[in-house]
Amino acid sequence: LSPYHRYKLAEEARLYASPRLRAVICNSQMVADELVQEYGIDQARLRVIYNGVDSDHFRPDALLGETAQIRPKLGIPASAPVFLFVGSGFERKNLGSAIAALAQLPHRDAQLIAVGQDKHANRYRALAGRLGVGERVHLVGRQQDVRPWYGAADALVLPTLYDPFANVVLEAMASGLPGVT
Repeated sequence: LSPYHRYKLAEEARLYASPRLRAVICNSQMVADELVQEYGIDQARLRVIYNGVDSDHFRPDALLGETAQIRPKLGIPASAPVFLFVGSGFERKNLGSAIAALAQLPHRDAQLIAVGQDKHANRYRALAGRLGVGERVHLVGRQQDVRPWYGAADALVLPTLYDPFANVVLEAMASGLPGVT
């Protein structure tokens, strides 16, 4: 319904219909398939180049000193399972579902740390409160370096509604953190 989004979609369609278009680089096969389906682009014009991750930067032993401080700083017991959500734009990344899932877990010590920013963060704090997990949901805002947060968690959770290729999953896996997405 947004005039801005209608304009952007029209511009996208015009771009992909241009006879000057020689190639489109896609960061996933899903994106390539969507371009074929939505715009009828010839598959021969599409190149899939997956995103990479710097495994020297993202590794299991990165910033161990900072990692060790996170749980105590947030009051999280050492034995508690910790799920990490990383992303801004909480609605599209579906933080609400992660909070709802936490409320359903039988392990009542399980914690959720959300790294990222959203102008409606208070809505998610309120949701956590209504679901009875307000004290176990930690919205820590945007962080300069996410690596210690990967180290402080037991699993990444990213129930995103739409994400062509979530770099956060690559970063988490390179850091030794399993992901659920």
